[in-house]
Amino acid sequence: MEKIVTKTELEDYRARWQIVNEFQVEELRNTSFAESWRQMNAIIRLAIGLGWQVTRDEEQIAIVRARWQKLKGLN
Repeated sequence: MEKIVTKTELEDYRARWQIVNEFQVEELRNTSFAESWRQMNAIIRLAIGLGWQVTRDEEQIAIVRARWQKLKGLN
């Protein structure tokens, strides 16, 4: 038999997850650049270890570089 969830239970559930989300956002905000760099490198090493191929799309790279130049006011 399925239990019917009340509106209050749903609101409590959402409130708990909102607290978790706020904690995660604060945790990310406080992560140092060095730690972020280590995490990114760990992900890359994992991908390589799993045999995932990384392709280099020169067209996409050019698009991203053009956007950065525009943001920096170089274009």
